[in-house]
Amino acid sequence: MTESTEDPGPNPERGLVGEFRDAVTVRAVVLVGGVAVLQLGFIASYVGAFHRPVPHRLPLAIAAYALVTGLLGALIVGPWLHALPSHVIGLWLLGALLVFCAGAFSMGLQVVAGTIGIGLSILLFVVLGNPSAGGAYAWPLLPSFWRVIGPWIPSGAGTSAARGIAYFGSTGIGTDLLVIGLYGLVGLTLVYGVLLRVGHQVVHLPEAARRREVEAQR
Repeated sequence: MTESTEDPGPNPERGLVGEFRDAVTVRAVVLVGGVAVLQLGFIASYVGAFHRPVPHRLPLAIAAYALVTGLLGALIVGPWLHALPSHVIGLWLLGALLVFCAGAFSMGLQVVAGTIGIGLSILLFVVLGNPSAGGAYAWPLLPSFWRVIGPWIPSGAGTSAARGIAYFGSTGIGTDLLVIGLYGLVGLTLVYGVLLRVGHQVVHLPEAARRREVEAQR
C-alpha cells in the first residue's frame, strides 16, 4: 500500500488576505468611531460645553453615526468584499456597538483631559489596539504582552466577536460584548459625571502648552 500526503493551500476565499481584511475592517470601525467623536468634541468645545447644560445631542449623534457606520461595515465585509460570511444584521449591530462605545469612551477622555484625552484615545485604540487585536494572527501566536491586553481592548474584543458571529453562530461572544459595552458605559459616566458634577475639565496641559494651543485655535 502506498502512502501519500497532501498539503492543501489556503482557501482562496479566505487565507491570509481574508484574515487581514477581517482585522482591518474591525479596526477601521473602531478608528472611525474615535475620529467621529473627536470631531464632535471639537465642535462641543467651541460652543462651550462647560457653560451650558449637558450636550445630550452628542451621544445621540454618536449613536446615529454608529448605526450608519456599522451598517456600511457589515455590507463591505459581507456582500461586497466577501471577507466574512454574510451575517449582515449581527455584524451591523456589532459594528454599531463598537463605534458607539469607542466614541463614547474617547469623548469621556476628551471631556476629562482635553487634548491629553485625544492622545490617550490614540494610544489605546491605535498604538495598543492595532497590534493586539488578533486579526491576521490569533492571540496565542502573539507575544505575551499583546496576547494579554488584546481581549480587553475594543479592537480585539470586536475582532473576536466578529469571528464568533461569522463562523460560530454568535456562540461565546458574551464576554467580548461586555468588554465593548463597558468602554461605552465608562465613557458616558465620565462625560456626564464631569459635566454635571465637576463642571470643568479635570486634567490640563502645562501652561506653556495651553497657550500654544489657544494661539493655534485663533
